[in-house]
Amino acid sequence: MRHIIRSILLILAATDVRLAQTAEAADQTAPPPQTPQLHHFEEVREQGPPLSIQAALREATDRDPALAELKAQIVAVRQRAVQARSLDAPMLEGQIWQWPIGTLNPSRADMYMLSVSQEFPGRGKRTLRAGVVEKDVALFEAGVERRARELRNEITQAYVELVVARQAIAIHQNTLGLLQHVVTATQARYESGSVSQYDVLAGVVELSKLHEDLIDLDREHQLTAARLNTLMQRDPDAPIGRLDEPVDPLPLRPLLELQQAALELHPDVVAARAMQERTVAMQAEARGDLRPDLRISAGYMARPGNDNEDAWLASVGLTWPKAPWARKKVDARVAEATAEQEAGAARERAAVAQIRLAVHDAYTRASAAEQRVRLLRTTLLPQSRQAVEVSSIAYQSNRADLQAVLNEQRMLRDSQLSYYRAVTEVRQAIAELESLVGGMVTTVPVIAQQ
Repeated sequence: MRHIIRSILLILAATDVRLAQTAEAADQTAPPPQTPQLHHFEEVREQGPPLSIQAALREATDRDPALAELKAQIVAVRQRAVQARSLDAPMLEGQIWQWPIGTLNPSRADMYMLSVSQEFPGRGKRTLRAGVVEKDVALFEAGVERRARELRNEITQAYVELVVARQAIAIHQNTLGLLQHVVTATQARYESGSVSQYDVLAGVVELSKLHEDLIDLDREHQLTAARLNTLMQRDPDAPIGRLDEPVDPLPLRPLLELQQAALELHPDVVAARAMQERTVAMQAEARGDLRPDLRISAGYMARPGNDNEDAWLASVGLTWPKAPWARKKVDARVAEATAEQEAGAARERAAVAQIRLAVHDAYTRASAAEQRVRLLRTTLLPQSRQAVEVSSIAYQSNRADLQAVLNEQRMLRDSQLSYYRAVTEVRQAIAELESLVGGMVTTVPVIAQQ
């Protein structure tokens, strides 16, 4: 068995030697490879007027249809409160008495009565009903604030993604220019016999990869620009001019301070508290139904041909809400409001827990990304730039191979992309924190620094 294995290994070794000799001969006789005609990527043109983050936020807020709908609903709910405080329309009633069966002439009737009546809800009932409706206004106002925060977060996310997409394209185009010079120099050295065909092919393959990456980046850029335009209620293909440059991360306020601020004014918490207050108002309204309603009616009675017998009419009526068969309805409404109040308290506790977790999550991501930004800016980026310079000089003096140059350029490109993506992660996490807190989360406003 050992003899068989040894024989196989000897055959494989001899085959590798023959293949290597054949490749070397082909390398000496083959013409220098040419750089393929690749897809030419046009640079990102910043058409149109410049767009700052503040302008994007204002434009989106002014045009957002969801915000407009919620604000219109607030106006409608306030009108319902006015209706709840108003009295019902009076009732005008006419009656004919003793109309003979044998005639259709109403003038043959013996008596005519005309009366008007008005119902007056029990004392304080209208105020209690309006109080329930006013709590609905608070709920819709919380909805407006929630949508405004969500829109601000979405706009900021899309804006910074568009910024980093343009930065990534610029980095790849810069690398593409450097690499094209290296490939040109490598082809010249191949023709003089200083390098092998493999070096030229490696450079051409790297160029192809860069062009492929640029196509993908262009697609992401177009999709992100369309999303930002849609959020601003523009045409998806509308041009977007120069954007704000990304800024270095700013120090965040303490985590506990941000959590406390979020719990005080977050729309979900405000809505849960407003719902509880609404259930309390519902309980008061339900108990108010135990107060009797008043009905007053007045009229005039006329008897044709007997003017001396004309007379005034008046009546007063009261409801009996505490009747045994009616009291159950009131008790059921009070029990319903009590159960709604318990559900509202549970919703508030759940909202508080979710907000605490969301603030902690965004704060952790922002802190970690800020540390990556600092590491990349102070260590990796300077070292990568220096490595590219050293490898390029060494390659020009025949003290390094092409693969080392390609590796260093690739590392510099990846470090630059990582830096801008880390800055983007910080800004996106800050946008989420601002959406949760509803205010500034850094020691210095990010927009002010921009």
